[in-house]
Amino acid sequence: LNWQSSNLAGSIMYAAPAVGSNGNIFVVSSQSLWDDFVLYAYLPNGSLSWSYDYLGFEGNGVQMSPTVDSNNNVYVGTYWSEFWPAGMHSLRNDQLNWTRDARCTHSSPACDSQILYYGTDEGLEARGSDGALLWAYLTASSIRFSSPALDGQGTVYVGTVFGQLLAISNDGNLIWSADNLLDPV
Repeated sequence: LNWQSSNLAGSIMYAAPAVGSNGNIFVVSSQSLWDDFVLYAYLPNGSLSWSYDYLGFEGNGVQMSPTVDSNNNVYVGTYWSEFWPAGMHSLRNDQLNWTRDARCTHSSPACDSQILYYGTDEGLEARGSDGALLWAYLTASSIRFSSPALDGQGTVYVGTVFGQLLAISNDGNLIWSADNLLDPV
């Protein structure tokens, strides 16, 4: 054991940590008490670099892994319920860069070349590092649990709730799709 955090407020962690290009580790805690909704940034030696209380975003917390771009901006999606707006948020250090409405639930974002990709109830969205919506690809069923994967050519691969695997170009066009399930659950 190299180090162990003693200052995480939350006892429930739904998401894997993320590691930035500078080696910092980002982790979110959720749902034990109202003061547990915190994004933590740790230095590689285990020292707390900063923290951000995101209770003001959504009351049900972060249920997906944070993502870090090459400029060490951290992106987290928050979720309250199916009837309450969810959001995508960008932070750098302990400062909020932007917040945008997004119907993301459990799809952790992926980032490539300063473009953020994440699944929503309506499909796949791409945003610039400034928060601007670049494009949205609508799907027949939601991208609720599948997190986007990126290849070296910028193709985004993601699965839908009803078992469809999609390959989408980084400009939002369908390259191919495959149905993986015979009947939706």
